[in-house]
This record gives sequence, C-alpha cells and structure tokens, in this order.
Amino acid sequence: MNKSITNIYRFFFTYDFTMGLYKGIGVFLPVLIVYLLGGESKNLVTVGYASLTIGIADQIGSFKHKRNELLVTLLGTLLIAFYFAQFDGFSFLFIISLSIVVFFSNFISCFGIKANTIGFTFIFIAMITGRNTYEFTEYVIDFAFGSIFYVIYALIFAKYFADYILRQTLSACYISLSKYLRALSECYRQNSNLDKKFANLIESQTLLVADLQQVRDLLFRAPNRHDPKIIKMAGELTLLTDIYDRLVAPYQDFTTIRQSYENSDIQIFFRDLYTKAANNLDEMSMFTLGGGGMIRRLGFKAELRALEYELELLKNQNLNEEDQDAYHVLAAHYRKAWVMNRQLDKIRQLLLDQIEAPDLGDNFKKHISHSYWSWNILKENLSLSSDYMRFSIRTAIAMFCTLTFINLVLEQKQILGHSFWIAFTIMTLMRPGFSLTKERSRNRIIGTIMGCALVGIIISFHPPMSYIILYIFIGVVLSNALGNIDYKLSVMFTTLYVLLTLNIGIDISGLALAGERILDTAIGALIAIAFTIYFLPSWEKREAPRLADRIRFHTYDLLETLENVWIHRTIEPSDFYVKLKDTQALIIQLSNSLTRMQKEPQKFHGDFHYYNEFMIRQQSVLSQLAILGYSLDQLAKDPKDIPEFAELIMLTKMRLDPSIPSSENTKPFTGQELKPLIWMVEANT
Repeated sequence: MNKSITNIYRFFFTYDFTMGLYKGIGVFLPVLIVYLLGGESKNLVTVGYASLTIGIADQIGSFKHKRNELLVTLLGTLLIAFYFAQFDGFSFLFIISLSIVVFFSNFISCFGIKANTIGFTFIFIAMITGRNTYEFTEYVIDFAFGSIFYVIYALIFAKYFADYILRQTLSACYISLSKYLRALSECYRQNSNLDKKFANLIESQTLLVADLQQVRDLLFRAPNRHDPKIIKMAGELTLLTDIYDRLVAPYQDFTTIRQSYENSDIQIFFRDLYTKAANNLDEMSMFTLGGGGMIRRLGFKAELRALEYELELLKNQNLNEEDQDAYHVLAAHYRKAWVMNRQLDKIRQLLLDQIEAPDLGDNFKKHISHSYWSWNILKENLSLSSDYMRFSIRTAIAMFCTLTFINLVLEQKQILGHSFWIAFTIMTLMRPGFSLTKERSRNRIIGTIMGCALVGIIISFHPPMSYIILYIFIGVVLSNALGNIDYKLSVMFTTLYVLLTLNIGIDISGLALAGERILDTAIGALIAIAFTIYFLPSWEKREAPRLADRIRFHTYDLLETLENVWIHRTIEPSDFYVKLKDTQALIIQLSNSLTRMQKEPQKFHGDFHYYNEFMIRQQSVLSQLAILGYSLDQLAKDPKDIPEFAELIMLTKMRLDPSIPSSENTKPFTGQELKPLIWMVEANT
C-alpha cells in the first residue's frame, strides 16, 4: 500500500504527468476561447479534436526538431482536413482516399518512431474529418484555428520551458536506471527463473536506453550549452551513462555465479547492493524534481566490504581452472559494483553542489547519435520483402475491407450507430508483428471496458455540464500522461473523454454508447489480428537473421575502432563509445525480437534456439569489449608496449571477421577469447 502511494506521489512530479497536463491545457485553451466567443458544441468539439490531433505529434526533442515536426504535421493535417471535409459518409471515393492515406502514413514509419507518429495523426484526422456533419467552410476554419493554436502554444512552451523539460526528462533517467538495477539484482536470486529475470533485465534496458537517448537529443543540442545548469545536467548524464555502460552483464555470468556459488552469501550481497543502489537513485530523482529532501549517503558500502572479503578468501584458495574462471567473473562483477558506488557518490555530490560539474569540452560527441534521412531508405523498402511495405499494404487493405463492410452493411441497416469506431480501432491496434498486435488488442479491450464502466457510473449520476467538461479535461490529461506508463489505463481515460464528448447534446444514453464502444473495439481487434496472421504476415523469424548479420558487422567494426583508438591512435575514444552504444542497441533489438517470437504461434518460431544462443554469445562478447575499452582508457602506458598485445588483437579480428565464411568445424567466437587481452591490460594498469 505504501509503495503504491509513493509511486502515485512520484507520478505527479514526473515528465509524463507534466506533459499530460501541458497537452491537456493546449487542447482546452482554444476550446475555451471559442466557447467565450459564443461557439456551439460542434465548433468546440472540432477545435478540440484539431488541437488534440496535433498534440499526438508533439513529441520530445530539441526545439529545432520539434518545430520541423509540428510544421510538417500542421501542413499535412490541414491539407487532409481540407480534402476530407468535402465527404459526407462512407462513399466509395472516401474509402479509397482513406485507404491510400493509411498506406502512405504507415509506410513513412520506415523513417523512425517520430515519422510513425506523424503518419498516425494523418490517418486520425482523415477519419475524424470524414465524419464531419456540418458546413465545409465552418469546419475548415474551426479545424485550422485549433491546430494552428496548438502549434504556436507548443513552440512557445518548448522555447521558454526548455530547461524545465530537460530537467524532468533527465530525472526520468534516474528512475529508468533504478528499474534496471532492480532487474539486475533479481538475476542474482538462486531460485528464480533466470530466463524470465534476464528477459526483464533486457526490457528495462530497452527503456533505459530510450530515455538516455532522449536526454542526449535535448541536452547536447541545447543552444545554451555553457549555462551552468546545462553543464551540471551534462555531468549527471555522463555519470548515469557511465554506470549503465559498465553494468552491462552477459547471461553466462549469472549462470556461472549460480552454479559456482549456489545459495551463497555472495549472491545475497550483490542482490541487496543493487536494490539499495536503486533506492538511492529513486531518492536522487525526487530530489532533482523538488519532491524529496536531502539525499542520504549511499547505504551499500557494507555489501562491498563483504564482497571484498569473500573475494580475498577465494583468492587465497588453490582454485582449479574452472573455479578460476568463476572467480574472474565474480571479480569483474565486484569491480563494476565498486565503480557504480564511486559514480553514484559523485552524482550525489554534484546534486548537492559539493563538487563542480566536469567541463566536457569536445567530449560532447560521445553522447550524440544522429538520425540520417535518405531517399535510399525508401528505395530499400519498396519491396514485398520489406516489413514496412507488408505492414502498409496490410493495414490499407484491412481499412478498405472494413470501411466497405461498414458502408454496405452496418450503415445501410443502421446497425451500430458509431461503427466507424471499428475502423478507428483497427488503425490503433495493427502493428507490424503478430505479438505486438495481440498484446495491444488485449490491453485496449481491457482499457475500453474499464473506461466504459467508468463512464456508466458518471452518467448514472446525471452530472451538470460543468462537471462533464471537468471529467473530459481530466481524461485528456491522464490519457496523455499514462501513455508511456500503462497502456490499459491510458485507453481507459481515452474512452472516458471520447464517450463523454459524444454524449454532449445527443439523445442516446451514455450506457448505450459504452456498450457499443466495447462491441466495436472487440470487432476491430478480431479484424486486426486476423489480417496480421493471414495477410502478408511479418513474423519475427524474418527479422532475427537480419539483426544477427548487423550485429556481426557492428561487433567487428567495434573491435576495429578499439584498435584505431588505443593502438593506432587515429581516432578519438568517443568514437568507440558511440559504436559501443549502437551495438548494444542492436543486441537489445534482437532480444526483444526473440521475446516477441515466443509469443507467436510455435510453428513460426523458426531457429529461435540458434538466435537465442547467438544473442547470449554476442552480448558476452560486447560486455568483454566494453571492459577492454574501459581498461585501455585507464592504461597509463602505450598498449603497443605490452608484449604480444597487438598481435593478439589481429588474431581476434580474424576470428570475428564476418566476411570470412565459417565452416561446421569452426567454433563460434565467445567472450572468453577476449579475457586474455583484458588480463594483459589489467596486469599493466
């Protein structure tokens, strides 16, 4: 109970709630202006939906990127609204036009997540505008006012509250790293299911990487990079990133620790250490947001001392080769925990102004990841072998068939007065893969039922109009705020404000609308799943080989970069860390792909076990390369002076080279083969 109350308390300080409130105000301000000017309910709804639509594309990013994204969205939605406002009902031309919009809007998602969001707004406004029931010019004016108002509002907010947004986004990284450490601590539990715990670790890693990338985009493209507040936040991000980079651990490490130190105090020490570190990060996050008091000193030094004592006992024993390997794994985990302790202490001192933030200088490059737009992306996906092309065709055909059925059957026979909800549900549920569509469908149905039940309760009390408007505002705020936290709850509040908006000024009861909403959602979910399975399906077994090939080349490139940084001295260390981050992201993608593969029908699993073992090996290799890079960075001498070091690097490159074909007798490259290189460097440190 206390934990739930604490989480709710923290929620109101988070970036998610702030953005939900900010978007809610942006949606309701133009509605309030139109209301004060004497607008009717239809005008208020249109203005509200226009600003709400632009708000969907209002994603986190630097001011320049946000400006470009909002202007593109504004131009596209105005053109679409102008075109679709001419239709009245589901005519054949409307169905064809909307299907074309669905195809192109989904196809541009090949340019990334933000392009996908912009495409969604185009589909959304085309469907909403196609249901316009009043005069064309009046509708276009209302829509233009709402959308233009929101763009101006969003750009002003982004310009003058940039530091506030940045602070909240950075604080979210503290929470994400805290969740990662808790997932890491669970991997040390002897009797827990390691496969599930490691999958949770990868999932938390995915969210953490995304949050860190968001902060990089904001922080290191900020125009006032010499501002003391920006420098301080840059120092925080550097320390948080360093903690995460060093704590990446392969699956085999946990297997080794469980087998060699079964039910030992060592596991308990690691588990408690990372749990306490996670608690410290939660406190730091609240402190940065003004929701917490003085940060307590770190409370896991006892665990570090205990681990140091256990390692000393093991070191003095006469260990065989297998036990020696287990000891080295344990020692590596201890060093990671020790570095984490040091870096967390630096963060604490930085937040309390006990130390000055380091001047990064040219090291800003280490944190920047560029997204390159190229027409080659379109050319590469203009084929049925492309998942983006298959997904675009699949959704367009599903939309065409659904709208045709609605036009010929449901509309003609006046069955389900709001049957367009079926098409809207299909648009929101269909995803490139089966598992994502299935999971989203389940959560949407649950969220819709919860929202309908809530609306039924509200309507049963016959609240006055002022109360209904208040409930709609709360629904808009929490729908946006919970989108990244809990999709079911987000859908519940979306259903709340949609049904309450539709209930204004009509004769049909809220309960009847709620029942119709549930039925339409269920029908839409069934259609979405059916098309995902049977029409140009995109199973994960198609994606896994592509990711595996990319990982092979990236891993080899990372080793070459390491050689060029610390042996040939031709490039900066920042290049190594950027490529390390990119390779980590690819391995996370493969892990997530394999997780989705397990949720698909078993006959479509393909070579799951092969790619799962490949992923585990590559993560081990990447972990050892990261350790080797950090060790070389701290080496006081030239690594070329270490006997046989450069020669061993060359041999390792030959083993890793993806262009050299492997035979059945060739053993796969493992992280163990990099340990001699690490030991050479550590012996000279």
